[in-house]
Amino acid sequence: MGSRTRDGGKAPLWALVVLGGAALVVAGLHLLRRAVSLRPEYRVIPRVTRIEAAPPWLGPLGKAHLVRLVEGAFPRSFQVFQAAPLRKALERIHSEGLAGRTRAERVLPSQVRLVLEVPRPVAFFRDSRGRAHVLDAWGRPLPFPLSGIKVSLPELTGLSREARGREGKERKEALRAGGAVARQVEESFLPALGRGFLLRAVDLSNLGYKLLADGERAEIRLVFQAPDGHLVTLEWDRSPFSPYGNIPLSQKIDVARKILAKYPGFQGVLGADLRWELRWEQWLTLAPPEGQAARGGEGK
Repeated sequence: MGSRTRDGGKAPLWALVVLGGAALVVAGLHLLRRAVSLRPEYRVIPRVTRIEAAPPWLGPLGKAHLVRLVEGAFPRSFQVFQAAPLRKALERIHSEGLAGRTRAERVLPSQVRLVLEVPRPVAFFRDSRGRAHVLDAWGRPLPFPLSGIKVSLPELTGLSREARGREGKERKEALRAGGAVARQVEESFLPALGRGFLLRAVDLSNLGYKLLADGERAEIRLVFQAPDGHLVTLEWDRSPFSPYGNIPLSQKIDVARKILAKYPGFQGVLGADLRWELRWEQWLTLAPPEGQAARGGEGK
């Protein structure tokens, strides 16, 4: 009972449409008429057959994973006018990490559209077994493999053995802080630097100022890849959720632009501290001439 496409071909029973940040699952419902005592019974057998469109960050493996997630959320068959199977399927999909809108819209008796909002991934971390977990901007795990994401994601590094080994308050707070910083850098800081810069890592090893012996370390440190490919370490700020507040983003952008004005593309710069608006030059770490050690600024 599938509908017809514009070219006359038979439309799939299910079609998954992902537009922007939301995944729209257009589900054609195959109806089977089954005689049950005195009245006919119409049952639904849902099948997902293809993805028609997707946001640029979702790769083939990510699409396949999303299709399996949706398929697995539904029973093999259910009565066409029953609301409970649809509601339970949406709840199950929601519990898998698609934490935005999830709703069902009946288009025709034989077709239902499922609307699933897919949060954009901003970072990933590796647990104690080395498994990568993709995260959204709130530090929540998303149901996609890292290999299913087409864009480059920074890694959240420096988590303690306990945080990497099991879920708990420490892991939750660290991932929440790292996800928030990764989103802010991607949306506001990188565009201010210009093209060619990539955020490679958000170092959380000093979160809560655990490294008391190193008084120069920011609570959060970033590792960037410069346009020429070399890595630059930037002392960033406190946690976004610190009760002591944060340095304005505009000030950190201003310091970065001053460095770029003197060292285009961060050429020769290995490290900098964006917290020092006036004394930033004293906190630079510059690449040494061959055969010499790296030198820091005069303030170190």
